[in-house]
Order: sequence, then structure tokens, then C-alpha cells
Amino acid sequence: MPADSSAAAIVALDPAWRPAATESLRLAAAGDGVLYLLTSPSGGGGSSSGSAPSLRRLTLATGEEEVLELSRVSATPAGLFADPHSSTSVLIAHANGDTVYVHRSRSRVLGKARGLLITAVAWLRPDPSRSDTREVLLGSSSGAIFEAALEPTRTSRYRQLFTLSPPAPLCGLAAEPFVSQGAPDDKR
Repeated sequence: MPADSSAAAIVALDPAWRPAATESLRLAAAGDGVLYLLTSPSGGGGSSSGSAPSLRRLTLATGEEEVLELSRVSATPAGLFADPHSSTSVLIAHANGDTVYVHRSRSRVLGKARGLLITAVAWLRPDPSRSDTREVLLGSSSGAIFEAALEPTRTSRYRQLFTLSPPAPLCGLAAEPFVSQGAPDDKR
């Protein structure tokens, strides 16, 4: 189907944005009104080359770019998962099984998920009364599904829900909260 040159662009980024000459774009993910770009030094996949990857948050409406501080992990980034319901949360999965959670401008390694290679994430809609808490389902390369409640400084809930049999990597997850008949409105 030919492109309609008179149609307005859905997303417009400054065409001059590029990784620095010494960087390579490794991963990208879109959140609510933002684009996350993970870059690493050219010629290396992560901090094994002596320099850590950089995470940039580009605000689509304004073109503003913010470089976010990352917890140092000495492994190659393997996945980038942005919260589609907010512009403040993203998970970075690493090949060694470490996962970094970034909320606003702070980051931390998810200690409870250490050793788990995250391959899929489903972000539940945020609860307005708990704006700093993100509830997620995490899918792993071994076919396990976990639920977690992520807060800026801790993981308040983390438990395994299910494992595929036979084990197989999960490549996508979706979650839709529902209210069962007769349950209070706040039950998921």
C-alpha cells in the first residue's frame, strides 16, 4: 500500500537524533508518550567493554531527552520493557538474569528476580491510590510466569504463578483485570 504523503505523522522525532559516534543503539521501547532508547559503547554489548549502557527517555510531545542513571550490571542487555500506561517505568533484562527497574529517574536491580531471564512483561494499569507502585506479570525464558508489585525502593510482592509444561520461553504476555460477580469493585 503506497504511503500517503499528505497524512500527518503519528510520531515525529527530531531527525537529527542519533546515538553518539561512539555508541550503538541496542534496544528501544515505547511507553505512554515516551520512547526509551538503550545505547551501549560501539563494539560492546554492555559494561564488559568498560563502560555501562545508557538509557535515554525521549518525550514525544516535546522532543526533550533525558539520560537516566542505571544500576551497574556487567552483562549484555537482552530486553527493554516500557510501561504502556505511564511515562515513568521501564524494565531492562540482562543476559545474566539481572533485571533493572527504572522508575522516574531512579534505578535498582530486582533482587528477587535475580537469575531469571525476563523475556516478556505485562504491565497492569496503575492504581491511582498507589501511583509509585507498578504491578506486573513477568515471563521468563524457562516458561515461568511471576507476579510482582514494584515500588521505587523495593519489590513488595513477588511470587510464581505458573510454569509452562514442557518449559518454553515466553515471548509475550497480556493481562486484563476483571471483577468477578459479587466481588467488591477493587478486587482484581
